[in-house]
Amino acid sequence: KIANYPFTTLEPALGVVEHRRRTFVMVDIPGLIEGAHQGVGLGHDFLRHIERTRALVHMVDGSAPDPLDDWRKINAELRLFNADLAAKPQIVAVNKIDITEVRSRMGEFEAAFEAEGARPLFISAVTHSGLDPLLDAALVALDAAPAVPVAQAPPERTDAAPASEIPVLRPQPRRRQPQVVRRRNGVFVVQSQRAVRIAALLDDDWNARMQFVGYLQRAGITRALEEAGVAPGDTVRFGEVEWEWQ
Repeated sequence: KIANYPFTTLEPALGVVEHRRRTFVMVDIPGLIEGAHQGVGLGHDFLRHIERTRALVHMVDGSAPDPLDDWRKINAELRLFNADLAAKPQIVAVNKIDITEVRSRMGEFEAAFEAEGARPLFISAVTHSGLDPLLDAALVALDAAPAVPVAQAPPERTDAAPASEIPVLRPQPRRRQPQVVRRRNGVFVVQSQRAVRIAALLDDDWNARMQFVGYLQRAGITRALEEAGVAPGDTVRFGEVEWEWQ
């Protein structure tokens, strides 16, 4: 589930990432709250999933009132639950730089996190800005991290599920080429749910639009449009949004 409020992820979701001709599995873990180490908000369930990872990408909401404090609190929960979690390689990713207010504070955020010993990366999940450096950092972290057993729990704890009950998921990578349909009226319709969703969120901000253009190129949509015969002045439709191709 995706919505404009916290804690919409209710259960871990696995997916395969393809980057630099390599693949690895990422898991989207539901957000933790204060007291998670004591089981608050199903904290034990979520923290056990984190135990099975080799490295962490700590996603920070750049539009939150105090992103640095949010980061500190979650790290405290990791440390209180299992000191080994706090020792895992961790990448800090500050999200939502597509928002003008967040983008304008990037220097401030960088200085604040570096003062705490962390070097943040800045991304936009909406426009995909900054994702390549993030994935590069993930590959470096994985190369340096030791392998972790499928089921791992401290000896003194007894609430971990037996290894036989833990499913081992190995999703296969899938590459879906963006589809472009040319209608009889000359309109080119892009059939990509992600592109449609991003286009619907765009406003008149020039930087956001340029980031969207960059996304279209990276996703292969620009090439698909060109192969379909798009030319300057043609209308390109993303859901309910129409652009004049230039």
